[in-house]
Amino acid sequence: ATDRAGIASLYGIAIASVVGFGVFRAWPQLLATIPNAAAVYPRAFEFFPRAQILLAFGILAVYLTRQVGRRWIVPFIAVYLLSLGSELAGTTVGLPFGPYRYTEALGAKWFGHVPVLIPMSWFLMALPSFALASAGHRTSRMARIVIGYHTERSECWLGWPGWRRRAARWI
Repeated sequence: ATDRAGIASLYGIAIASVVGFGVFRAWPQLLATIPNAAAVYPRAFEFFPRAQILLAFGILAVYLTRQVGRRWIVPFIAVYLLSLGSELAGTTVGLPFGPYRYTEALGAKWFGHVPVLIPMSWFLMALPSFALASAGHRTSRMARIVIGYHTERSECWLGWPGWRRRAARWI
């Protein structure tokens, strides 16, 4: 029941984000017709992405702890540090896709460059990517890791519309 409530909450945030941003982006004049909407709408670009990452991580952490105990923590730290290094390379010297920077929309940043939530969001895609890469394949562990990594990285290209444009800027 707890897992279902968490997933339902996550879907609720996702649906509210997509519907709210879609409707008010297409018809911004509606903001004037709803009390306080004009004040709330800009704050939503900070609240909903942060809430979605934190809630998704919380749900996944509870699920993983129930399934494997604390064994998931070391892989989480490894993915977090690897992704932080990758993001720092991108935001400081532009490797490998050219220079970009994160805005303040996602909150506190490591070394003034990478929001604390970004490496966490990598883990949220890395684990399902690894699971998809492993499903039905008789491949080596390293092959599954490589396939999972490339699946996860493709999310970065697909995840840029909407709020991510407000969270990162290509220089």
